[in-house]
Amino acid sequence: NLLLDPLGNGYKILDGSKAVITVGEQVSPNNKYSLRRGEGKKGTSPNATGLFAKAWIDHGYAPKNAGYAYAVFPMIGNLEQIAELPELKIIRKDNRAHIVEDSNSQTMAYACFEAGAFKDGVLESVSVPCYVMVKQGDTLTVAVANPDLNQIEDPVKGHYNGDSREAPVTLRLAGHWKLKVSAEAGTQADGDSTILTVRCIDGKSVVVE
Repeated sequence: NLLLDPLGNGYKILDGSKAVITVGEQVSPNNKYSLRRGEGKKGTSPNATGLFAKAWIDHGYAPKNAGYAYAVFPMIGNLEQIAELPELKIIRKDNRAHIVEDSNSQTMAYACFEAGAFKDGVLESVSVPCYVMVKQGDTLTVAVANPDLNQIEDPVKGHYNGDSREAPVTLRLAGHWKLKVSAEAGTQADGDSTILTVRCIDGKSVVVE
């Protein structure tokens, strides 16, 4: 399925799931009306109406182990451009990781939801939940991001605040690799693998070769 929303964002469903689309008038609570006071600004009514387009993936009644996969193409403009894009191969999609491959560019993308071994492609394991992209060519390009800002928890207020602190990510890569000059990463050989440690901060991606 190929979808295009009113803002020109494109959506491509990757795993055969079927999208349901509706267009019509929608009635919803009016944010300018106070249910507590029973009145709204300038005599507004409790409900507001508008014309909306909605799309969702219908898993049916009481699904078991249901899943879905789709790609988003921001501001792509038309469906013809989506159809011409290379296919993404879904390697894995479960509660441990989402992994896809673009064989044309020899790139694999990993959303790792927990630490541990994966052994999908050149990435063998990660030390913490993180995002990783690996592109293989004459050199190996690795992009790593740690979404944990690693802030200090305020014991009184019960939440995290302050500046982000460095939160390193350690990857185990299959094969022997030598890091090009980088102040943000280091490597160490470990048997038939290479240990790559990346200094992540602020949730930003760090790219090394």
